[in-house]
Amino acid sequence: MKTMKEKLTQAIQMVCHKGTRVNLALIYGRGGTGKTTAVFQAIQSISPKLDFTSFSGRLTQIGFYNFIEANKNRDVIVLDDVANLLQNETILNFAKALTGTRADGSPVEVSYGDQQGMRSFVCRASLVIITNNLNPDHPDFGPVKDRAVFLEYSPNRDELWTLMRSIVDKEYGTLTKEDRLDVLRMLHLHGATCPELSLRHLMKALDAKVSLPASEVEDFIKDMFTTPSDQMLDVVAELIKMPMPTNDQIQLFHQRTCKSRRLFFLLKAKLKKRPNPHLNS
Repeated sequence: MKTMKEKLTQAIQMVCHKGTRVNLALIYGRGGTGKTTAVFQAIQSISPKLDFTSFSGRLTQIGFYNFIEANKNRDVIVLDDVANLLQNETILNFAKALTGTRADGSPVEVSYGDQQGMRSFVCRASLVIITNNLNPDHPDFGPVKDRAVFLEYSPNRDELWTLMRSIVDKEYGTLTKEDRLDVLRMLHLHGATCPELSLRHLMKALDAKVSLPASEVEDFIKDMFTTPSDQMLDVVAELIKMPMPTNDQIQLFHQRTCKSRRLFFLLKAKLKKRPNPHLNS
């Protein structure tokens, strides 16, 4: 049976091979599991000569169009953590057009409008979109997925520990290898049974080892996996008051607690049922 890394490499090979008519890979999975690292390793393993570029973060609709057009003749374009694009009907239809091919397999011309009027171009690059947030029920997502190589990236626990070990083997700030291995040992001790364990836990733990007194590091790591429920409720209560999209609230929630999108919504629902103290005073 193939490992998750081997499956991902196979998906990237399919979209990078110019002899196929598939030119889009959708890599989906929860944050902190090494999707982005694995994609870049896969691209480089196929050929170090592949000309690729990447963008990570939020893109406006016009920003997306401009970025694709500016890199249309590269081999591969990687869009990382751009979940907002996959909720946009116009972007999804544009992505569908980008993945279209003629009968001979050549790419089709795509068009979009901006302040300067209508623009058209042919995109010869393959697209790789990495995201931890999809809405499979969106009516315009299905046709895009049908034209893509779709992979739900969910490494098992052994694969995740192997990836963590590969990170610990590399230099990190002023930490010695003994320090880094000690962090991994503490993570294994306190987080081995955590279903939400991710690379973000490792990076936070390494940062704690760098910045905190040695006597406090293990308590910090232990607290990452034993955050009180009431404290997380307070975090969610604070975030939902902020004037920002829900996806941004979820991202901040995960950064602060290392907990999942699913838990965010469970706690949000729990908040609605919690008595309002102002009503009881």
